[in-house]
Amino acid sequence: MKRALIRAFVLTLVIGLAISGVVSTVVFDRKMTKEKEQALTGLAMTLAELYDPAADADDQADLFALHSGARVTILSADGTVIGDSQADWTTMENHGSREEIVAASKGEEAVAIRISATIGSKLMYAAIQTESGDYIRLAQTYGGLGANLLSILPGILLAAMLALLVSGILAGRIVSNITGPLAAMNDSMDGVKDGTAMLEADSYPYEELQDMAKKINIIAADVSASIHRLQAEKDRTDFLLDNMGEGVLLLDKNRRVLLINGSACAIFGCGKRQVQGGYLLEVTRLPAVLEAVEETRSQGHCQQTEIERAGRVYQVRCTPVREQPGWEQGLILTMTDVTEANRSAQMRQEFFSNASHELKTPITSIKGSAELLCSDLPMDEATRRELLDGIGRETDRMNTLIGDIIMLSRIESSQAEEELEDIDFSQIVSVCVSEAAPPGPTESGGNQHGYEACRSVRQPGLSLSACR
Repeated sequence: MKRALIRAFVLTLVIGLAISGVVSTVVFDRKMTKEKEQALTGLAMTLAELYDPAADADDQADLFALHSGARVTILSADGTVIGDSQADWTTMENHGSREEIVAASKGEEAVAIRISATIGSKLMYAAIQTESGDYIRLAQTYGGLGANLLSILPGILLAAMLALLVSGILAGRIVSNITGPLAAMNDSMDGVKDGTAMLEADSYPYEELQDMAKKINIIAADVSASIHRLQAEKDRTDFLLDNMGEGVLLLDKNRRVLLINGSACAIFGCGKRQVQGGYLLEVTRLPAVLEAVEETRSQGHCQQTEIERAGRVYQVRCTPVREQPGWEQGLILTMTDVTEANRSAQMRQEFFSNASHELKTPITSIKGSAELLCSDLPMDEATRRELLDGIGRETDRMNTLIGDIIMLSRIESSQAEEELEDIDFSQIVSVCVSEAAPPGPTESGGNQHGYEACRSVRQPGLSLSACR
């Protein structure tokens, strides 16, 4: 910046000197021309007073030229040349139509500048009409603007060199005074950028820099507050994501990892810092996950699959990101642990399968006993009673199974309170053995007691088939 300012100062000075030189030369040329015109006119008037019309005109022209140092031409009243100090007057044409002669005949200022047809040089002419009517014309060489410029060129160059030297020194000091505070402000900007310092506006010598420093402080404070606010929000978001049980993975359209939480890193066995900004293949190469990602991108709707990692089963759900500028074709992967849910579903399925099987036995027994009671077969009262008792026992068994199903439902919905009871397994086993024996009159009471014992078994995890 300092060099640029110095170059600008020097260039401005050179242009100014050039313009000043041209204007000065033009003004000087005009002044010199005017002074020469006045001098030549005054000399012509003096010679006109000394002119003797009775004497030889050509001799007088030579004499006047010797004393004036100019070319002298004497013309008669009709413009005929009757004497000249530098040429043969007898061969010269009539000059009555010349500009200076015409002007002198009218009593006006008779000065003209042109190239002489006689000697071929550029001359300045001045003519005066004498009292006798003849004309005295003086001519001197006139170099014009170029000659005047050459005459003053050394002075102009010397002045220009001195001006450049002085202006260079002054420009260096001025530029240093300007760039010094700017450099100090630039050095202080590092602390402002880090938020550890502020600019001291009053320490700068210029009002513009003071206003700039105040505005920079305001902007820096706003930016610092915004950065801290964004960082706090990011920390909260990262904290929430890292403490989620579900794994979260955000990909852009090029499958680069924009965000990954701790649970996802634990599932895939990768480091957060190592894979942040990397590609999906650096996180996992499981075919099921990669296929779900490709299907989601190609089909444009959610896809899900299951993977097994370290003995746990995770449901991977791949969802496309829509209507988010800059994230077109981005994807969100969520990994949810469904191990316990799958296990509970499997246990529920096994229980209902066993319960269905267990329900068939009492229903079959009740149906058989009812058919026997409704048939016309002869039976005594003891047999009829035994059949009715059997129907009652099987009904109690069905009621027990239904109660177990209801209890299981309440346990799953966390509505059941845990109740602990002491159970005599030897008694339960003996009852189950007696249940398996053919029915008889003496076993009625024992069977009923066994079913009561089975009904008291309400503990989760105890297989009801143990009562059979």
